[in-house]
Amino acid sequence: MQKAVPAHVNFLSGGGEMGQLIRSVNWAETPLGPPEEWPPCLKISISIMLHSGYPMFIWWGPDLTMFHNDAYLPVLGKKHPEALGKSARKMWSEIWHDVGPLAENVFQGKEVYLQDLLLYLGRKGFLEETYWTFSYSPIISEDGSVSGLFCACNEETRKIIGLRRLRTLQQITGLSSQAETVEEVGKGSLDILSENGNDIPFSFLYLMDTDGNAVLVGSTGIPGQKDKTEKIDLLSGDTMGKWPLDSVMKMRKPYLLRDLKSELNFNVQTHSGIINSAAVMPLQRSGGEELAGFLVCGISPAQEYDEDYQNYFITSAAQISTAIADIKAFEAERKRSESLLELARLKDQAEQNIHNLFMQAPVGIVIVKGDNYEVELVNASYLPIVQKTYEDLIHKSIFETIPEIEKQGFREILNATRETGETYHLHEYKTIINRNGRDETIYLNVVYQPIKELDGSYDRVMALVVEVTEAVVARKKIEELNHLLEEQVDNRTKDLKQANAELERSNKELEQFAYAAS
Repeated sequence: MQKAVPAHVNFLSGGGEMGQLIRSVNWAETPLGPPEEWPPCLKISISIMLHSGYPMFIWWGPDLTMFHNDAYLPVLGKKHPEALGKSARKMWSEIWHDVGPLAENVFQGKEVYLQDLLLYLGRKGFLEETYWTFSYSPIISEDGSVSGLFCACNEETRKIIGLRRLRTLQQITGLSSQAETVEEVGKGSLDILSENGNDIPFSFLYLMDTDGNAVLVGSTGIPGQKDKTEKIDLLSGDTMGKWPLDSVMKMRKPYLLRDLKSELNFNVQTHSGIINSAAVMPLQRSGGEELAGFLVCGISPAQEYDEDYQNYFITSAAQISTAIADIKAFEAERKRSESLLELARLKDQAEQNIHNLFMQAPVGIVIVKGDNYEVELVNASYLPIVQKTYEDLIHKSIFETIPEIEKQGFREILNATRETGETYHLHEYKTIINRNGRDETIYLNVVYQPIKELDGSYDRVMALVVEVTEAVVARKKIEELNHLLEEQVDNRTKDLKQANAELERSNKELEQFAYAAS
């Protein structure tokens, strides 16, 4: 049960842990003397401070004796509880070159207000990068002099560092829309990382080649190392004295190096101290198996490597991996598009070549399609056969333009060609065509070739037509002449046989006469 506070020190009542701690100190043995003798302005300030949930502190007198509330304890860290009653000059010696001149201005009666001030505090055993928004106000004594400093402060470290890291990640995300190659993504990533030296004091970026080597793209934060070239054969296992990329490749997880000097004889000095630890992350897209490379990031000695810091490294590597994957996908799609365009060009060229071949062929060619047998293509050699123009035939039913052929078996042949998918041949097919204003009998050699569509059907038929009328007529005349000649030969043969018979009879009579005469 908490003891009652004497009436003469009621201003120290409550205040949680710090109220109890202040009450427990034997102030009579300090230069301040017993609390009941403290100046009213100090009592009022301490009372206000102890009952506030906002981080507050008081630096009192020439020695800047420290008082603070419970909300201020996270600011002190390991300096608590020693800081109570001690001089601020001593307890904050690591930042006194920053805040000391400000305190002097306050004791001269001026007010100080600063936002997001960077201070390297030694509250956790190392000089930690922190950011603060605070106001320093003078505490005025009854005689009008400034006897102390009253401060209300708020730590902005998480906000400032969070926004800084978010900006880096956003810039990396935008790489996939700016870069055109994987190498450009790598260089761009390094440029972005180099702008955030507070979180990533140095970095190395490796990309995998097709032979299983990790090839160094570049580095940041290492003087004289930016353009260094390096290739690590991860398959050989010879990685002594190098970043443990082979281990990361096997585990596919980040690898933490805690003592760079002893593990790799690696030593880098920054304004906040020597960097003695680093993290090696695999460049692997979430959900993917392909390993694009590795990102090595130095860990700032001015920050605690907590979960947020680890996630920042992991997310940075993931964003770079995503940008690389996007570029590779875009490159693959570009090549695919180029291939499709080339195929389309070749197809168009092939179609044009075939079209030219058809149009210049010495035989008549006509392609018809559909149940109506609309003319899709007709060449110059076909036109004189039917004595029609190109405009007469194209995109019209062939039976509409040349109606006389419909009842001569051509529609039935076309139907059969489409239905069976088989080629039909007509040899010296007798056809009546209206030419020169009258019906003419002509003879045609025709090949009906079905054209197979993508769905396996036969909607179109190509007809190759050659008129052989002259040859057929000439042959028929020759056959008639041969027939007449054969008849004449037969008649002459009969006459000759008869003459021979008469001659033979005459010879026999002569022989008989000669015999009788003898």
